[in-house]
Amino acid sequence: MIFTSLKFLTFAVLTLVGYFALPKKLRWIWLTALSVYFYLCVGLKYGVFLLVSLLSVWLCGLYVKKGRWVLVLTLLVNLGLLAVLKYAAFAVTNLNRLPFVAIPVPEFVAPLGMSFYTFLSVSYIMDVYRELSEPQKNPLKLLLYLSFFPHITQGPIDRYETLAPQLFEGHSFDYARCAVGLRRALWGFFEKLVIADRLGLLVDPIFAAPGNYNGMEVLIAIFAYAIQIYADFAGYMDIACGLCEVLGIRLTENFDAPYFSASVPEFWRRWHMSLGSFFRDYLFYPVLRSGWMRKLKKKVGDRKKANKLATVIALAVVWTATGIWHGSAWHYIAWGMYYGGLIIASELIQFKRHLPKPLQVLRTFLLVLFGYVIFRSDNLARAWEILVQLTRFGDSGANLGLDTPDLIVACVATAILLVHDILRIRGKRPGELVAALPLPLRWVLVYVCVLSVVIFGVYGPEYNAASFIYFAF
Repeated sequence: MIFTSLKFLTFAVLTLVGYFALPKKLRWIWLTALSVYFYLCVGLKYGVFLLVSLLSVWLCGLYVKKGRWVLVLTLLVNLGLLAVLKYAAFAVTNLNRLPFVAIPVPEFVAPLGMSFYTFLSVSYIMDVYRELSEPQKNPLKLLLYLSFFPHITQGPIDRYETLAPQLFEGHSFDYARCAVGLRRALWGFFEKLVIADRLGLLVDPIFAAPGNYNGMEVLIAIFAYAIQIYADFAGYMDIACGLCEVLGIRLTENFDAPYFSASVPEFWRRWHMSLGSFFRDYLFYPVLRSGWMRKLKKKVGDRKKANKLATVIALAVVWTATGIWHGSAWHYIAWGMYYGGLIIASELIQFKRHLPKPLQVLRTFLLVLFGYVIFRSDNLARAWEILVQLTRFGDSGANLGLDTPDLIVACVATAILLVHDILRIRGKRPGELVAALPLPLRWVLVYVCVLSVVIFGVYGPEYNAASFIYFAF
């Protein structure tokens, strides 16, 4: 059920009306029922995997104090299912390239949102094991945390102790909060339909056949993709967070004007922030504190060098895992290693920031653009083809996919997005600024935004409510 579809809009209205119509003590049950329905709309068979994850995590929370083996077994079940369903075909395909190896390639399809609810499961059981959270005795309440529909498909990866109390508490209706949430959701629709899906019409054909375009057109496509993926993912987050705001629930923020970062590490502190904090807390620090790491540091001897080596190894593990998490293909692994290399280099070299801040931001953005070439390409060969094509100029005669009016709309909408993020980096919240405006002006802005989505959104007979990019991960 795509967030920009009419079916979801109907579903969202039903969610809000039912939530506030029911007694407070029953509202979490309403959210659970709707979240399960939302998930099963993809296919009833996929509910089996969610059920297995739920039962294993619920039992682990109740019995993890009986021994570490309970935690290990639960991690193996959940991460093992994810590994088999998402990566088995990739592993077998690569094994078959070896001489005398011919293993049938399995045809598994990972359930929608499996990467996200698996990570939610891992964070829950790890926090219970570390005694940072109390185990949830009611399996239905745990099911709500794992399957809550606004975050199951693309995140954010909320921590149990932060989100769960909000889900189980019935919130009263508040007009001001409702207005803020709906305006944020409307802004998310604008980002997705007016910016992201329009730019996709330019990006997709160029990345599919870069040889048909000259260097300038390929460069435009790379830049357009940077805006597309940001508007797409941030648009989803704004729709999800806006809807939850109406309910009185606050999801973890995932973005903080990332393209204004002055370094690559800063960029990743501002982009997909909940994923970064997950890998930091449940992979980076555990690797640093592991027994084998302590032994390695003792062998090195020198404390400063040992700490540097440990950090480099932990970063390499994290970024290889990040690449693999995004997809079962070599270009995703290469993308993860690319960023891992950049962040390790910044850790080791400690670049002096003698450049003016705007030049630091530009340098970081160019490095990010190069990463997008690897990330967006179908494979490494296609990424290389795109990079080579950047050096070739001249007339191509190819259609960019957008006519002049569409390009104008895309440029104006991107400029609005730019202003939005400039306000963010200056410490101002656009939503609060709008809320502070006189009532007539607020309604004018809302009507303009609604008309923009209706008139300039990408619709038509060939439009299929394009799936959000991060649904694939």
